Amino acid sequence: MVFRGKTIKWEATKNPDGTWNDIYTDGEGNPLSELECQVMQGNEKLGKVMLDSMTTTTQLTGLLGSETAMPSPILITGIGPFPGFGENPEFRAWSGITLEQVRNMRLAMWDLADFPSDELVDIFVQAAITDDTEELKALVKERDSLTGEIFEKANKTLLAELSPEQIQKLRELEWQMPSGSAYIGSEEITIGLRRYNALDLSEEQKKRIDTLKKEFLAVAPELDKLKGNERNQKLIEHVKATRVKLKETLTDAQRAKLERLQTEKPKFLTEPAKPSGEKKRDEWVPGPDSWKPGDPLPPGVLPPPPPAGKFPR
Repeated sequence: MVFRGKTIKWEATKNPDGTWNDIYTDGEGNPLSELECQVMQGNEKLGKVMLDSMTTTTQLTGLLGSETAMPSPILITGIGPFPGFGENPEFRAWSGITLEQVRNMRLAMWDLADFPSDELVDIFVQAAITDDTEELKALVKERDSLTGEIFEKANKTLLAELSPEQIQKLRELEWQMPSGSAYIGSEEITIGLRRYNALDLSEEQKKRIDTLKKEFLAVAPELDKLKGNERNQKLIEHVKATRVKLKETLTDAQRAKLERLQTEKPKFLTEPAKPSGEKKRDEWVPGPDSWKPGDPLPPGVLPPPPPAGKFPR
């Protein structure tokens, strides 16, 4: 877990008598403060409660994704070790996004409040000190609601830098990249409804997609009756059938555009990255007097992507 830019870790070690010790440290092996330990403990407890209470409907909803969500600005700015496409001149030429916009968006990310917020810390601490199952379930809902609000606000702050045409290019890019990380074996089962916003849907099509969403979720009781491979196979078939119905909702022109997006990918996605030893034109290289948050930025220079803990994901 990342706590305000600092990696904090939990490790359980078994004693000779069969009991366990919980060891909390930072990325360098140093012991954590009491608050950091409570945040870690609360986060672990909430994660377990969430997994234990996850229903089939919740799983299916996750595969659909939100049909109204905006594309992630992290595609441009990067975060942690991922530099983002904004550093790539070919991406900027393809998208119409300028180097100045990439600079502004990265600086905005550095200016965002450290994550987690004080309100989220309070939730983690309360989770650490309670063992009441119902209270923990309520805290999971509070956490998810609050992180959703923070993420939405941050995205709006960053995407305000872009024109509608540039945001549309990001929507198209989401069709050209892997759609998600949900797999059953080698079968990718993420649907990702928000990607369909790249296809200029009519109001009638949006209503049809909303109906398909309800039909997709309605299979949950049937899946609950199945186990193991039988359940997995049914889910794979259900995802494939829904994808076919979604494609049938599109016009010939929209289907042609979708096929073009999936087959004619831009070079910055298909060509291998430059060797790590080769400096890119816009690459930020740290040094003894490197830029720090709050410092003025030299003209034409990009700030580095913020660490993963600076931005909610």
